[in-house]
Amino acid sequence: MLPTITGMIGDDLSRDAAMDAAFVGTHTLVVVRGGRFVSLIDPPEDVSAAAASCVNLHTWPVLIGDPARSDTLLSSPITLCDFPWIEPESHGAFYYGPEELEPVK
Repeated sequence: MLPTITGMIGDDLSRDAAMDAAFVGTHTLVVVRGGRFVSLIDPPEDVSAAAASCVNLHTWPVLIGDPARSDTLLSSPITLCDFPWIEPESHGAFYYGPEELEPVK
């Protein structure tokens, strides 16, 4: 299957314009019915060889939701642990906007 290529609309073909139209922060949720996902970070021994053979490009799959069910997977563009959480003492924005980053020197 060939990848789909979406053209840019308009005269602005700059990197900034392309980034505005890109899905660079997309998170994918996958749910299985009647089955379970296994952790690729800490897989059960009987499936560790299969887990080790997985290749992930540009996203990091982690288990989320109810640990007793393990039926939901989050494929994230950032590295997370299985069943990630936010500490109660955390507050404010949970992202870095371009205005918050230091310029590259």
